Amino acid sequence: MSDAKTLSSDSSNAAPTPLPENLEELQQDLQLARELQQAMLPLQYPTFPRGAPPHESALLFHHDYRANSAIGGDFVAILPLSANSAGIFLCDVMGHGVRAALVAAMISALLEESKHLATDPGALLTEINRGLIEILQRTRTLVFTSAFYLVADASSGQMRFANAGHPAPLHAGRGISSDKPAFVSSLNGTPGPVLGMISDATFPTCEQRLAVGDLLLLYTDGLFEVARDGGEIFGQERVFSSVCERLTRTPTLPLRDICNAVIEEAATFGGFEDDVCLVAMEVARLGISGEAGRDDLTGLFNEHYLRESLEREVHRAVRQSYEIGVIALEFRGIEEFSRRHGQGEADEVLRGFGALLTLHTRRSDIACRTRPTGFTLILPEASPDNTQRKAAQLCEVLKSHCPRLFETGELSLMLGLASFPQHGTSGEVIVQTATAAMKPKPS
Repeated sequence: MSDAKTLSSDSSNAAPTPLPENLEELQQDLQLARELQQAMLPLQYPTFPRGAPPHESALLFHHDYRANSAIGGDFVAILPLSANSAGIFLCDVMGHGVRAALVAAMISALLEESKHLATDPGALLTEINRGLIEILQRTRTLVFTSAFYLVADASSGQMRFANAGHPAPLHAGRGISSDKPAFVSSLNGTPGPVLGMISDATFPTCEQRLAVGDLLLLYTDGLFEVARDGGEIFGQERVFSSVCERLTRTPTLPLRDICNAVIEEAATFGGFEDDVCLVAMEVARLGISGEAGRDDLTGLFNEHYLRESLEREVHRAVRQSYEIGVIALEFRGIEEFSRRHGQGEADEVLRGFGALLTLHTRRSDIACRTRPTGFTLILPEASPDNTQRKAAQLCEVLKSHCPRLFETGELSLMLGLASFPQHGTSGEVIVQTATAAMKPKPS
């Protein structure tokens, strides 16, 4: 060690020694592996009911993953199982580095293959365990993996979960009043063994009720097995007390801030020496129906949902001082088209247009079918210029995907634009203004 330091001091002004070619390639491979592993993590969170704007979702999510080396052995997935239920999967492969990352990738593939069991946590873990052991036996490698999987249903308010030797997640509630102070407890159940150890292991499914304001915090042991000088461990109790303190002191603290505070407190305590992964869910609403507010033909929101959500958007726009764009769209010629080609073909045109609107709008936008042949698109935080550009973009999309609209002349599209607050002070007035302004789209 001392010789190395002397050599470094004596050659401080010398040109850096080139890395061996194979080492440079290895570093490039590790960088690619890191990018691929990051791509496996959630890029955006599903909303419930399906298609709801993120701020209106009944279930809210946040995650943080910090690998100890270039690549790590933790893996997390958030699965939209239905219009009103989500699955959260978290696993921690023994060790870290390349071997752990490869096993985590295998588990990701096994999770994808086992999605048909995703509504039954115990059955899902049982199937993943069977598949993992089958693969590892071919390599004569023994690698253990802890995992936790839960399913939350925002319609029934029921949570189901199974545990494969993983640290018990934290179940908490906000301190909204003196009658309902903040609480933090373990999400206890009947755990099974870690994955990859017992080929015929089964994992029981446990159930628990959810309440509005509940928080679930799943994490790997790297979060709390942080040691400071002297060997003192951060421990799960500090994780629990950190969350409880913040929920009590600031009941409205956003989920992201709660998670960030816990991680930073653990990092400050002693510094992470293992991969750390944390994923959290908050129950914002219960009793939702995945079909309420939806148009059966297109899957877009309906007129009732438009009225409710638009007024909420207007109130938010007033508070936060931003603009809202509205685009009204109307198909002309659908009735004649259906007489010539059949109602099924006409429905297919409307259904396809609804799919295009969904594909080419932001998650925060609100796309609705408000009339038999009419649609309305709400664009929060969009200026009049942005609204105009979005309308032009939709026209270009239609040209490329629906040439029948432009080439045969059987159908045509009317467009009308309006903005808040430029054209009115209520959502209803803005929509009426956009609808009244409809005219044939530019060819």
